[in-house]
Amino acid sequence: MSGPPLLSSHDVIRTLVLFGFRPVKKSISHIHLWNEEKRRLITVPSHGELAAGTFLSILEQADIGQKEFLMRE
Repeated sequence: MSGPPLLSSHDVIRTLVLFGFRPVKKSISHIHLWNEEKRRLITVPSHGELAAGTFLSILEQADIGQKEFLMRE
């Protein structure tokens, strides 16, 4: 049984943009993205690879399935 892939925060943010999320605020350690259609704010840590749990939490907050996300990535 394999877990989610290790992805960088840059890759995750780039793919979230394809789903309609737009960066609205950037701090030293995090980037906040907003999706007007879904009315959702997602926070992504802005450092190297994301932990598997962090990645899955971001997908849950964004209401995006892992397979659906990886198909666009």
